[in-house]
Amino acid sequence: MKILSILLLTFTIALSACQATPANLPKPENPDSTEISPSLPPDAPVVSDSTPEQPEGSQYAPRPGDEKLQAGNIYINSSELLTLESYPLQFNLHVSGDLPDPCHGLRFKVDPPDENGRIQVQIYSLSNPDTMCIQIIQPFDLNIPLGSFPAGEYELYLNGEEIADFQA
Repeated sequence: MKILSILLLTFTIALSACQATPANLPKPENPDSTEISPSLPPDAPVVSDSTPEQPEGSQYAPRPGDEKLQAGNIYINSSELLTLESYPLQFNLHVSGDLPDPCHGLRFKVDPPDENGRIQVQIYSLSNPDTMCIQIIQPFDLNIPLGSFPAGEYELYLNGEEIADFQA
């Protein structure tokens, strides 16, 4: 039994030493989470007008210093518009896909609706080009809070491609 405990401890230490950590990228606020919860985080602003707001506390929001990093590809596997049961109606965009490697940091930006009711969402990755990184695809699963909108018809675009029409 003692040998089994020692082996288990040794194995756990060896696995933790093998974890890849992206170098020179800002650390997420919650490093154990790769998903934004379907409900807004407690510090996110409640949006009650036609302007979706980037959650300031989001680990995926653009940050100062991002301009020094290199943009990279992301691979979107699926996307879906979610309507939350609330008043006024709140909308989220659920996106799953892959990053090229663990050193790429995920970012998103949500633009307010234009005069034609088009909402543009950009999802992209950033990395430090001087950093060596293991070449393994890094999956992601993300819920992006879009907020609420005045009554009307809207079109939702993800990286320039229309993915949903909806009414608020």
